[in-house]
Amino acid sequence: MTEDESRARIVEVAKSWLNTPFHDCAGIKGVGVDCAYLPVCVLNESGLKLIPKPPEYAPQMMLHSDEELYLQLILRYMREITEAEVKPGDFVLYRVGRTFSHGAIVAEWPNFVIHPVRDRGVIGSHGTEEGFLRRRPRRYFSLF
Repeated sequence: MTEDESRARIVEVAKSWLNTPFHDCAGIKGVGVDCAYLPVCVLNESGLKLIPKPPEYAPQMMLHSDEELYLQLILRYMREITEAEVKPGDFVLYRVGRTFSHGAIVAEWPNFVIHPVRDRGVIGSHGTEEGFLRRRPRRYFSLF
C-alpha cells in the first residue's frame, strides 16, 4: 500500500467511527470511545500499525495533571511534524486544561478533523474554528 493509500485508509476508517457515542476509557465502534482510544482503534482497524490500548487512566487526570500522559503515548508511535506538513491521516493534539489531552484524526486540515466529544460522540468539525477546539494550542503528529 502506498503512503497516499494508507492515509486514505486511516481517514476511511476514522469516518466509520462517526456518531459513536463518547465513553471514557472505551474503544468499541458504535458503542463508545474517547479521544485516547480513537486513534488506537482506527490505526489498528486500518491494519497499518498495531498499537496496544492505552494504559488505564482516570479521565480527569489527563486534564488536571502536569504530566503529559497523552503526549507521551502519542510520541511512542508517531513523529511530531509542523502544521505545514499535516496531511490526511495525521493526528492533531490539543491543549485542554494543563496538558495536551484531546486528540483528533485529520481528514482534511484544517477543515475537517474527526474526534470524540463528551455529550456529542464522534464528530467531524473544523480543526481550528469550531467549538472547543477554537484557539487552542495544537501539536501535530504523523505515522509517515
